[in-house]
Amino acid sequence: METMIFRRYRLIPHQLISYGFIEHAGVYEYQTSFLQDAFQAVIIIHNGNVTGKVMDRQTNEEYVNLRISSQTGAFVKKVRHAYVEVLIDIRDHCFQECLYISDQAMRIHEHMVKRYHDDAEHPWDKDPYSAVYRNKQSRKWYALIMRLPAKTLHHKQAEDILNIKLDPNEIQMLLQKDGFQSAYHMNKQHWITIVLDDTITDETIMDLVEKSHAFTESSSITTLSKK
Repeated sequence: METMIFRRYRLIPHQLISYGFIEHAGVYEYQTSFLQDAFQAVIIIHNGNVTGKVMDRQTNEEYVNLRISSQTGAFVKKVRHAYVEVLIDIRDHCFQECLYISDQAMRIHEHMVKRYHDDAEHPWDKDPYSAVYRNKQSRKWYALIMRLPAKTLHHKQAEDILNIKLDPNEIQMLLQKDGFQSAYHMNKQHWITIVLDDTITDETIMDLVEKSHAFTESSSITTLSKK
């Protein structure tokens, strides 16, 4: 529950104390009552990760039904909804929405914007978190960052990926290394997918992005097929 609510948000640490969190040894804790003081939410934030529990104040025990998906009664739904409202309020006051989920995707985005001054474009209404990066002079794409499910990349969890255009011979060599995949939804001869999970360093990725950007000066680019 907490993971889903905070999955695209980055903590703003200095906001926690003013919100009401108490810090001890780098761990922040916040408590608040809800539903007419019948329940108490205890929220812990450590290293940007949010965990929490709901205590039944009458029994002084954790209200575990909150976490059981098969519990769909009206009362459980009421408690669950109220707890979610507590989490969303914390998110809105102490976190900042991120364009991407992975830290490396955010760093690569920032590197590209700083180097080329090209803003991320979001051409698909149904997929607001996928973005293309276009050369301002040629209006051609040189990079695409998007979120793919785990089963697509044969990973244990979903990952952000970067598509870039490279020389076909270099693509074949890179595909032998960890962190590279055959291009997703692009021309596989000219494009390659990089998994943004820190398997490959930012420096190496940006060196490859530089090559992709150079292709947009003169060569044509195959556009992304409709997802």
